[in-house]
Parts: sequence; C-alpha cells; structure tokens
Amino acid sequence: VNWSKIYLTNVLAVLDKPLTVLDLAVPNDQQGLVRGILTQLENWASLQGKPDPSILIALNLAKDHNLSVIILCPLSSLLAEMTSGKVALYVLALRSSCQNPADVITPEKHVNLVQVLEEKTKEEIKHIRKETNGLALFCVYEGRISPQQSKFTGTLQAALALATKDILNEQQSNGLLGNVYSTGLAMQALSVTSEFYTADAWNCPKTLNEVLSKITEGAFSIPAAASQILPSLVGKTYLDVRGLTCSSETVISPAFSSLSFVLTVHYKVINQLIGPYFEYSTTVKVPKGSVLLAVLEAAKQFNANEFSFQTEETSWGPMVTSINGLQGSTNEKTYWQFLSGKTPLEQVNIQL
Repeated sequence: VNWSKIYLTNVLAVLDKPLTVLDLAVPNDQQGLVRGILTQLENWASLQGKPDPSILIALNLAKDHNLSVIILCPLSSLLAEMTSGKVALYVLALRSSCQNPADVITPEKHVNLVQVLEEKTKEEIKHIRKETNGLALFCVYEGRISPQQSKFTGTLQAALALATKDILNEQQSNGLLGNVYSTGLAMQALSVTSEFYTADAWNCPKTLNEVLSKITEGAFSIPAAASQILPSLVGKTYLDVRGLTCSSETVISPAFSSLSFVLTVHYKVINQLIGPYFEYSTTVKVPKGSVLLAVLEAAKQFNANEFSFQTEETSWGPMVTSINGLQGSTNEKTYWQFLSGKTPLEQVNIQL
C-alpha cells in the first residue's frame, strides 16, 4: 500500500451513516508519553514558519487550541503544487480551529479551499488507479452527500472495504501497520472502519503497545509521524473534526483574522563586514504571534537566493548560522545578529 494514497480526510467523511468506532485507551501510567508528544507538537507549531496542517489538526483534536492562523500566510502561494489530500488537510486544520475553509483570508486574497479541493480531486480522479479510485473521491463539506452524489455511496463503501483490507495486509508481527510512520493514519482508519473486518483481524492493543514502546525509543521525533499518531492516543480521529463545537467566542470571523492576526514585518539583511558586501530588504506578512524564524521563512519564499539561511539546533533552540551563503565563523568570532530597531533579539524563536 502507498500510504500517501490513503486520504482518510477525503473519504470517510462522505458516508451518510455513522461508522463503528473502536475505543483506544492509553493506560494512565503511560499518559506521560502522550503529553510528551503533545508538547513536542506544540513546540514545532510555534517554531515552524509553515507547520504541516496535520500538526494543527492533531493539536486541535487533543487540546483547546486555535492555531489555524499559523497556516494562512503562505497558503495561497502553495495551492498550485498541492495534491487534493494536502488541501483536504488544510480544510480540516481550518475547521478544527473554528474557521471557515470556504472563505480563507490570506495576505494576498480570499481563498475558497472547499472549491479548490473539489476541483483538484475531480482532476486527480481522472488518472487514479482502479484499486484506489474510492480513496480520492471528493469529500463533501459537513459530511453530507447531495442527491447528485448519492450514487457514489456504494463505490465509497467498496473503496473503504478495499482500503481496510490493504491496511490489514500490512500488519506486522509486532503490531505495526506497515511501518512506524504509516501506523498513525492506519490506526485512525481501522478505528472507524471495524464493520469491514472481523474482530480478530486486527490486534488493536498490540498495535497501541508497540506505538507506546516506539515513543520511548524516540521514533516519533518527525513532526508528520507525531501528528498522525497523536489523535489515536487521545481517542480521536480526523472524523472528530466534524464534531468539534465552535462557540461564538471561539469562531474567528474572516475580517477579524485579516485585521488582527496578520503582522507586517520589514526585514533587512546587511553585511558590511566581509566582502563582497550586500544589503537586501523586503516586507513580509506573518501571523501575529509568529516567531522570528517565521519571518526568515517568509522572506526566503519571496527570494530564495537573497534571503536563504541555514540553522543548527542548540540547547537554546535553533540558531541561524548562515544567511545568503555567508557563514558565521567561530574562529573569526563572526555571527549573525538580529535587531528590532536597535534592540538585539537573542533567539530566532522569540515571539514577535
């Protein structure tokens, strides 16, 4: 199975009847492992200039977060290269944060992600292989199907049965489903498709125990893997996004997110120390509350040559070691210093 083809976000929400959901429960004495994954994802979300939407979905399912604003800035410029599966993740990320994916405000324009998702999936379905055709059918907003789309229900049922069988065929002797990185999404899928397999086909506790064991070994140190496993560890799946309650206090209107959550930053890079000298400047927009590293990422997207940079991890967080190919040198005692006006900024993960 090509796990990237299993677009759980696209398929399961289309059915008009509830699916049987298995209850996965992490023992109380191992809840610390779950909290560790949660903290890890929170740190990634705050440090990354453009975190993967799966991180935001996982955090919003696990805790009362409202992190969708982080993804708005670079979104419209990346749509052309996204697959329908990636767009579906963005739709869920926004919905999980009580924002309307059909009216997304970015610094450039309004974007209807639901329409983009439908268009991309219609295009992709023309070329998709027979054995995966049900897995990329367009999802229906709010999880309902219209009379015109009801003819797909049988096809989707068959596709879910086939996908479930393929996942179970990848079950390893240690309980993993495929490998450690594919197990997160596979657990979510099997948790809500138990009607398509017998009770003895999947040893759910064994899979969970192996996942917890892998956490202690540091196997989920990659953001994508951690974000896909966290929902199952807190008893949730992507389907639960539909059931999240948004009160009037938590819903962010398009106007509010546009005016109050976008920060304009004037960014300038100056080298007058080591030849050839250079000075470049640009203006970028980042979500309010972003860290300095997000500004560097946004500038790099604008011009990858002039504003290229490299970092290395330290005990104090990421440190910028190079900008525009100019490396700091311990021997020469040179380094890149960041200033806000005349005030030095000591860390790139400092909040703006």
